[in-house]
Amino acid sequence: MTTARFSPIILVILASGCITAQRSAGDASDASSAGVSSGQALLLDDFESGSSKAGQPWSASADSNNLGSTAQFEVDDQGKSGKGAHFTGKLGRNVAPWPWASLSTGVAMGSKGDLSGVTAVRFWVKGDGKKYRLALAREAVTDYANFAKSFQAPKEWTQMEIPLSALRQADWGKKVDRTWTDVKSLEFAPLDAEQEYDLRIDNVELVLAQGGSPPFGENAKVIDEPQTALEGTTYVLDQFEGTSPANGAVWGSEMDMNNLGTIATARTEDVGGAQKNAIHLTGKLGKNGPPWPWATLAVNLEPNATPVDLTNVVGIRFKAKGDGKPYKLAITRKAVTDYGTFSYSFSPGKDWKQYSVPLSKLKQPDWAKQVEPGWTDATSLQFQPTIGDAAFDLWIDDVELVFQAGKTITLKK
Repeated sequence: MTTARFSPIILVILASGCITAQRSAGDASDASSAGVSSGQALLLDDFESGSSKAGQPWSASADSNNLGSTAQFEVDDQGKSGKGAHFTGKLGRNVAPWPWASLSTGVAMGSKGDLSGVTAVRFWVKGDGKKYRLALAREAVTDYANFAKSFQAPKEWTQMEIPLSALRQADWGKKVDRTWTDVKSLEFAPLDAEQEYDLRIDNVELVLAQGGSPPFGENAKVIDEPQTALEGTTYVLDQFEGTSPANGAVWGSEMDMNNLGTIATARTEDVGGAQKNAIHLTGKLGKNGPPWPWATLAVNLEPNATPVDLTNVVGIRFKAKGDGKPYKLAITRKAVTDYGTFSYSFSPGKDWKQYSVPLSKLKQPDWAKQVEPGWTDATSLQFQPTIGDAAFDLWIDDVELVFQAGKTITLKK
């Protein structure tokens, strides 16, 4: 069983939901202490709104191994202060392929976040006195042996803090380097097999090191990955030098009309130097709450928005500069009907940088209905700000699609 509290659909992409492994339910480190440091706290979620401060949902999941595991999650009025998370269910029979259950959420605006500036996870907890674990799922961990620390759930509300330095991989797992640049999600999981569990969580915080960068919020940045060289035939969609895009379409800025305060404008401007002209998207995303703000700079791949086959496209190149905040490159598809578009996150700084993005790096958020991979029904190319209740400033130039050498170019010339 899986339940989730959903996030804004256009504004964010979500990290992985269930991250507990198929494993013996009792493999965890010793119970953590409840000591609390004086470090600067970054609130991840107080459960008072429709999503976490990272714009992510919480998802309760359990194995489907016919072992009797169940998982339910709801937000109710019995938190430490106001609303809180209530995670209940049963962990199944402790036999292979092993029972598991988890309550998890993403820790950044994109599919992964950089927690290098975080020293600990702090939270209020109340439960049934049984054993649980806190874990961080990382992209580098592919066998479910996530870094984790166990704790005993107190019968009364207690604030706990678990240092990241205390997290350990299970002995059976493949060991990976201890870094926090690729964290996909944070989870709470029960560990007592063949028993019911009942856990309440509130006011989940990340404790920042002095001068440490947050993984979400206005000062967050997307991890700057090495760019991938794209080989093939280049189709120059637009250099913004006084002519329309090569496919005959038109760039435009769009935004929500939900009375949240969103504004967005886009126009071609002279930036001087080697770039000459570029398109400039500016504005502000509105209040970060239901029905959710969004804004986009978009161009149809076919002028009348007819789906286009991009199967032969290797990737997309473009140049960008901006305010250092997280943005998304997205390609919309006709098959995607819930705004869970295939996208790639980047954080452009004040200097021009060329991004070279294989289409294989564009992913749907986990909360979206997953559609079959493929690019036969692409409709538009978009650039989107992602930080709610904040201004945005993005420049884009030299947008190119790279087709496989010798393959048909499916965009109009």
